Amino acid sequence: MAPSSFPRGGGTGKSVLKKYHSGPKPFNIWPGFVDALSALVLVMLFIFMIFIVIQFSLTTHVRTRDEQLMALEQRIASLNQSVDGLQLERERLGQEKDQLTRDKRVLNEKLLQEHKKGVQQTASQVSLRSQALSLTQELGALSVELTQLSARLIASDKKLESKETEIQRLQD
Repeated sequence: MAPSSFPRGGGTGKSVLKKYHSGPKPFNIWPGFVDALSALVLVMLFIFMIFIVIQFSLTTHVRTRDEQLMALEQRIASLNQSVDGLQLERERLGQEKDQLTRDKRVLNEKLLQEHKKGVQQTASQVSLRSQALSLTQELGALSVELTQLSARLIASDKKLESKETEIQRLQD
């Protein structure tokens, strides 16, 4: 302490000075040790608080990551179910396609058979028409022949009649 801070006057100022400056004092380590130890404790508390804040931050971060991971796992599970459903749908559609292909083949075969029947019927109709045409021509020829025969028969009848009349005239 500075001597000016002590009260002035009589011997009390010197005795106070004497008391503080009475000679070499032994080195006392405790105040420095307490200061260092308290500084160390404060630094340790500060570091501990930093670790607590970091731990809280990491816990929050890990928790949100876990929640995101669980949400993604649920989404993956739902997508897997969707994929399974789509695979079943694909198999069902493949079976329907196979069935439709078989039905198409059967219908094409039936159509081909019906076409063949139609061609055969057309051929038979053409054959029947040609037969009808030939029968019509034959009928026409027979008609002409019948007409000629009728004419000849009529002529013969007339001749016979004239001969009968001539015979009867001769007999009478």
